[in-house]
Amino acid sequence: KRPPAGPRGTAAIPFAELHAVSTYSFLSDTGGASEPEELVARAHELGLSALGLLDRDGFYGAVKFAEAAAEVGLPTVFGAELGLTHAPLPMLARGAEGYRRLSHLMAGAHMASGEKGVVHYPSLPTIAKELAGTCIVLAGWRWADRLDELVECFGTTNVVKEYEATMLPEDADHHAILRAAGPPGLREILTAAPGAATRDGARVAGAKRALGRREAIGAAYADLHPMGAPWLRSGEQLAAMVPDGAAMIAETVKLAEECAFTLDLVAPELPQC
Repeated sequence: KRPPAGPRGTAAIPFAELHAVSTYSFLSDTGGASEPEELVARAHELGLSALGLLDRDGFYGAVKFAEAAAEVGLPTVFGAELGLTHAPLPMLARGAEGYRRLSHLMAGAHMASGEKGVVHYPSLPTIAKELAGTCIVLAGWRWADRLDELVECFGTTNVVKEYEATMLPEDADHHAILRAAGPPGLREILTAAPGAATRDGARVAGAKRALGRREAIGAAYADLHPMGAPWLRSGEQLAAMVPDGAAMIAETVKLAEECAFTLDLVAPELPQC
């Protein structure tokens, strides 16, 4: 039985984190250190208006995430990172139908490989066709050079530019690359890209990410966050980290409101654990 949640934090600046990863991302190169319940508890303490869990290639922690969030009244957003060859592609389910279609897509990718832990996704146009406008692409700087292609496949209303605020010097360069990419008018949101609930778990997340790259921690250090991985942040903290990010913070909250739903809409007969 999980311990009772602490009091909800008061947020002077509303914010919703839409791209958290948990320990259920296992040994991926963006793996997390915290259980879904720990992420929910910290989001509640920070006063976040919603939380999105996007583990790699599956909804492995969705039930735990949903149950923990329901206990504290935290709105939930469900999604996943698709392990594509170019780079992981974060997707948000736009309601229960998006969840069903995204789940079917990921199950098919696992079956197509015929090998445990390996996924084979179809082409971007085929992915877009299977999801049929029920999911939103979060396009970060790694997808800047293919942003036009994403928009062509998924449509302008289903592609959102996602800016990372990780306190790295590279953030400014990554933001500039993403701002210059793609057609005008795309929505823009902000994420702390948390791999842990708190700073205490950042080192563990970094170790998992090094293993996900099949490298020793020392060898992977140049490509990892200096603290191992970023962690959950409040709206006030992100506003301080990105002084010109007020509009993106507000848009993130709006997108969370559009996508949030409870898991019982997908599987109302799930057993209570």
